[in-house]
Amino acid sequence: MECVNNLITQLDGSLSHTSNVLDNFEHTKCGKLLQTEFHVNISKSVNINIVHHTGHPYIMADGRIYNVGLSVTPFGPRYNVICFYPNRVAIDDSGKERKLSTFDQATIVASAPSRWLLNPSYMHTFGITDNYFIIVEQPLTMSFIGKMITYLKREPIINFFKWHGNKNTLIHIISRKTGQLVRTFIAETFFFFHIINQFETRDGEYVVLDICCYRDPKMLEYMYIDAMKNGNADFDRLFRARPLRFVLPMKEVHSDTTSDYNLITLKTVHQNLEFQDIISTDHKTNLEIVDDADNIENSDKFRHWRDEHSALRKKPIAHLLDGKIFVKPELLCDVRCEIPRINTDFHLGKEYRYFYAISCDKDMDTLGTTFLSLLFTKLLSFEIW
Repeated sequence: MECVNNLITQLDGSLSHTSNVLDNFEHTKCGKLLQTEFHVNISKSVNINIVHHTGHPYIMADGRIYNVGLSVTPFGPRYNVICFYPNRVAIDDSGKERKLSTFDQATIVASAPSRWLLNPSYMHTFGITDNYFIIVEQPLTMSFIGKMITYLKREPIINFFKWHGNKNTLIHIISRKTGQLVRTFIAETFFFFHIINQFETRDGEYVVLDICCYRDPKMLEYMYIDAMKNGNADFDRLFRARPLRFVLPMKEVHSDTTSDYNLITLKTVHQNLEFQDIISTDHKTNLEIVDDADNIENSDKFRHWRDEHSALRKKPIAHLLDGKIFVKPELLCDVRCEIPRINTDFHLGKEYRYFYAISCDKDMDTLGTTFLSLLFTKLLSFEIW
């Protein structure tokens, strides 16, 4: 029995999507009855070599579906961006019609190498903008050798995960046009499940990447069934994901740039923002049109939110050191959050004002209770229900 990650709706049916580090499955389900029409193991059925893929593909307006899959090549493992095209009917050389399914048309459109030969990174989500794919290579890896041993012994899959706590996280930016790696940024060690959203600034000089980040993957310990049944007392301590924003400079960097120079020179990444969030006393969100996005940052309410917690005063930075760009994020809101959700129909890969998430904060009066949160990316504030 598999757990469904996503339900992907297409014109001719729906695909229930699941991610499994041992196998890769897709199901097609039909109409209101949700009857399974067929069962596909992607790693064995498509014309590309995939041993694992993320649990959160992106569905584009034209019906294309993008996902990142791990492939094994003679030169080592690679993270491949795969495009699944909508079902269609093609005419072969003999003039006969042939139905091509989404899986028949799966194509690798971009790729990036794994830094470790036998221990590729585990990834649950990836990013996409108008011009780029974003792959975050975290130091939580999957051991190929450990995977085989675990599979043969029928042991828990967590046994072949390995955490490299002394290694950095790599952020790969790949061109959607050429499929080639454009730039790799180096960030401090962190673990993540979900990318919130990502977008390019209007001037095209920066890519903004928002992620729910943990310091380490200890929260995976709570995923054991026994821990859930017994009510693991450490859950509130382990559930420490924070929404962090990385600002990634894409403009050319001169080799003589000093290491203390911040490559992030723009005043705000919100270059297209037209609305200001005003939180009223009855906790309802109103919208006020402003002429200039800078007016928001100069408001008393914004200064209050920025000064309320010292962490919120830290701006994102990027430094060139030994030919590599090291980046540090800013904290969007000082609140724990997971399972982020945006309006993907309008804001996937675009500048956005807010997102929803699930929160559970130890500092709240109702310890251990899960909340629905609304987090504002510009005003660095949040509301909780």
